[in-house]
Amino acid sequence: MPERLERHPGLDFYAYQSGHALADQPEAYGLAMSFAFQPNGRPVVNAEPCYEGHGHHGAYGRFDAFAVRRAFWSSVLSGASAGFAYGAHGLWSWHRRGQLFTKAHASQVPFDWRTALRFPGALDAALGRWLMERYGMLGCRPAQELLIDAPSGIRAAVSRDGNTLMAYVPFSHAVHFRLAPDEFSFELFDLEARCPMWPEVRETDEGVGIEMADVNSDVLVIGRRKQ
Repeated sequence: MPERLERHPGLDFYAYQSGHALADQPEAYGLAMSFAFQPNGRPVVNAEPCYEGHGHHGAYGRFDAFAVRRAFWSSVLSGASAGFAYGAHGLWSWHRRGQLFTKAHASQVPFDWRTALRFPGALDAALGRWLMERYGMLGCRPAQELLIDAPSGIRAAVSRDGNTLMAYVPFSHAVHFRLAPDEFSFELFDLEARCPMWPEVRETDEGVGIEMADVNSDVLVIGRRKQ
């Protein structure tokens, strides 16, 4: 961004588009972090993630509820904690079955808006907002430095007061934190089933380990500082 725009008093927040690429959506967290660490500290919003039901940008296939969850948590825990614009393919354009759509080669034909209105990813996005509020994570800051040897797709953040830690794990995998063993208590949340779980926690040479969850889905690790 040009420096003159960066300094402009009319620039209130950053908005970015993580897009509809099929890979592991690195833009969702990469762009969030690039804006979050600007010295002015403006809020960051992922204004256009992958839309549920949207095509894989020219390749066969469509984004599902898991892809939406992955984009949501990868964004908000990496710096885009001011917002996430959930979208459903067909609803954004109020598409009607049989209506002409000129970008089907890239985006696939949209669903009728009444069908798109019932996609489950909207509930996942709403639950994500609830969890962020419930655990005091609105305005959180990225904390990748707390993760030990984690794949880049696992994202971590801490609350503004430092009393809550969250890590998003898109595929079942153990997670190790650089923390004092008795500093936090931990919970797990199965994001596909939308239900809490009890994690298996163990002390390691470098900190704390959360064993791989017994679910073949994405999970949220929640740490709360002990009083």
